[in-house]
Amino acid sequence: MSPFFCELNIVMFKTHHPNSKHKNKSLDWFPTDTQELFNENYHTRRQELEDNGWLNRKIKYQFDDLGFRKQLKKDFEKDILFLGCSYTFGIGINYEDSFTNIVADALEMNNINWAIPGSSNDTAFRLCKEYLQRKMPAMVVLNSPSPYRLELFSEWDGKHQSHNILSLQRCGEPILRSTDFECPIEFFDEKVSQLNREKNILAIQMLCVRNKIKFLNVNTEYMIIEDLGRDLAHPGVKSNQKFAEIILKSLSR
Repeated sequence: MSPFFCELNIVMFKTHHPNSKHKNKSLDWFPTDTQELFNENYHTRRQELEDNGWLNRKIKYQFDDLGFRKQLKKDFEKDILFLGCSYTFGIGINYEDSFTNIVADALEMNNINWAIPGSSNDTAFRLCKEYLQRKMPAMVVLNSPSPYRLELFSEWDGKHQSHNILSLQRCGEPILRSTDFECPIEFFDEKVSQLNREKNILAIQMLCVRNKIKFLNVNTEYMIIEDLGRDLAHPGVKSNQKFAEIILKSLSR
């Protein structure tokens, strides 16, 4: 391995993301899909929980040794890397029902889900670059997060911490983590926000072109919400199935 790549790997291992604290854990609840919210919805939105099939269904959030959602054990020869935010992570649904898992199974590839809830296109590019330093997937699918999010860093205890700042006045953005910072809407100029999204999409695409990896970008806005996950805030099982069909159709062209 060249000294250049050794240096990159040192930096890579120092960079943490918000889910790093969950590595090797198995959780029954995960923000924004909390037990407190479920109990509240049980009393105030019980019919919606029943209509979406969540009154008695459980979810397991399992994390790998890097803090990403743990892939279901498959033995396919090729990997497909998914990048994005909570829609791609699959908050409120079981992993086997996520569009990432449906697409990966249909293509007979291992589902590598490096999505981070509440994250930005900046985060997607950074994680894509870091993953390609580890391994080369056969395909990268970016479910581009909202353009009204930016990634900044702080340093704590000798480690770099990732923070995504967002405008809560744009598109009804929810607070997904206590580490998020609320910014005034003036911070997010429309043209600059869209340009930042486009810049990161093109940067990920270029990484893929240089490494001869097939790349597909789909935006979160393309996801049609037909049902809801257990938190009644994220896409449900049917919505993920429909989105998987859209992705597979795009890949077949």
